This record gives sequence, structure tokens and C-alpha cells, in this order.
Amino acid sequence: MRKVDPFAVFKNPVYRVRVIAVMLSIFFFYFGEYPYLTEYPLWTSSFLHYSGALGNEITFLFGLAGIATFLGSIGLRFVVERVRRAVLVTFSYFVGMLLGVLIAVVGAIARDIPLTFLGLVLANFIGVGWSNQLNYLNGTENVPTYARATSFAFSDGFAHLGAAISTAIIFDFIPVLGNVQTWVLFQVPMVIMGLILIKVLPNTIGRSLESVNEAEAGT
Repeated sequence: MRKVDPFAVFKNPVYRVRVIAVMLSIFFFYFGEYPYLTEYPLWTSSFLHYSGALGNEITFLFGLAGIATFLGSIGLRFVVERVRRAVLVTFSYFVGMLLGVLIAVVGAIARDIPLTFLGLVLANFIGVGWSNQLNYLNGTENVPTYARATSFAFSDGFAHLGAAISTAIIFDFIPVLGNVQTWVLFQVPMVIMGLILIKVLPNTIGRSLESVNEAEAGT
């Protein structure tokens, strides 16, 4: 079997654009997702002064909503082969992360616990449960066979910088921009990148990967 340098994929302009676009979409997904996953309960106590029974309740509900991630990953199976990947991931970014986090934040500010829980479930079921799986597919489906592991490692590995950056700075933005504005701002870039993915990624539904990669864009 002929050995091929997996990094040769970056010499092809079509694949280079795809890999960079996927990497940036995952970068900004992690940029918005990780502050939600790691700092939302801390935000409710530090900025909204949740404590005592109320603090315990929101922490419990935040953990309970995490079950929706598992259910969302299973639920994705029923639509993942029906809707173009780039369209579906953009929907997940917008409805799951942007809208879900917005509802959870507005609910927490209003101390409306049912509304808050609705936002948490939406964010976990679609935002986390769907988006992560779709990111993994986008990171491997859009390059030749020999470079799929390299593409995903580059995209997902570099993208984790988004998580490191956003979790370090989000609380510094809140006193300047406000609670709702900051949380929304950190979700918006992923939606923009999702729209870009619709433009640059091929439709892989019902097609062999070789037919959308090697046969159309070469090696």
C-alpha cells in the first residue's frame, strides 16, 4: 500500500479551505460551549448571587440537564442522514447553543427556574448533544481517506484553544457588556462559522466519501 503524507492534504486548496473552516467552526463552538459547561453555575452565584437552597437547586438542575446531552446524541441518529451536515450543525449552533444559553441566562436573571431549566435542556440536548457529533463528522468526512485522522486532530486539537481563551475571559466581559450580551456574544461566532460551512462543505448525505472528496477535489 502506497504511503501518503497526511499533511499533503493542506497543499490542495479545496481541502485546505475545508479543514480551516471546520477548525474555526469548532474553535468558536468550544469558545461558546465551554464557558457554559464549566462556569454557568459559578456565574449564577458570582453575578446573580444564587446561594443556599436556590444555589443548590440551580446546580442540581444544571447537572440533571446534562442527561439531555446523552439523549440528544441518540436523537441525532434520526435526522443525521436526512439533513445536510453543514445545515444541521448550523441549526444546532443557533437553536441549541445561542438560543438555549440565552433562555437559560434570561431565566436565571429573572429567577424563573422552569424557564432556566428549559434553556439548560435545550442547550444540552441540541447544543452539546448534536453539535459535538456533527463537528466530529465534519472533521473527518471532507478530506481524502489518508488524511481524515490528521484533519480531525488538527481541527479539534487547535479548536480547544477557543475553550481555554473563553473560559479565561468571559467573566471580565460581563461587568462591561452585561450578562445577556456577554453570553450571547460568545455564541454568535459559531453561528457565523456554521453559515460559512454551508458555503464551503459538500453535501455527503447518501454519497460515498470518495465521491465527494477524491473524485471531485483530487488528492
